[in-house]
Amino acid sequence: MDTSSTGAAPSAAGVPAARIPAVPSTVTIAYDGHSYRVTTEMAEAFLTRALAVLKKNESDLVPLTHAEGVELLFISPRAQFSLGSADGSHSRGETELRL
Repeated sequence: MDTSSTGAAPSAAGVPAARIPAVPSTVTIAYDGHSYRVTTEMAEAFLTRALAVLKKNESDLVPLTHAEGVELLFISPRAQFSLGSADGSHSRGETELRL
């Protein structure tokens, strides 16, 4: 069976299966007057680490991989950052909130 035209493997019915392109969605993280465009996967990794630091009531540098490179953001109980959609709208999140 020829799949060279679509590159997709045929389904059980002999019809090529649809291929969904892997396009990561992006969000923005605002911190100290800067906005960083990141993939949702990188935002999740950053937030996981930042929240772990805050849960222990500690301060630490947390890496954030974004579209322009990598930043080390200082996360502490007094730091403020927010997560927003790719269009730039943010809902403010203060790190004083405890989990």
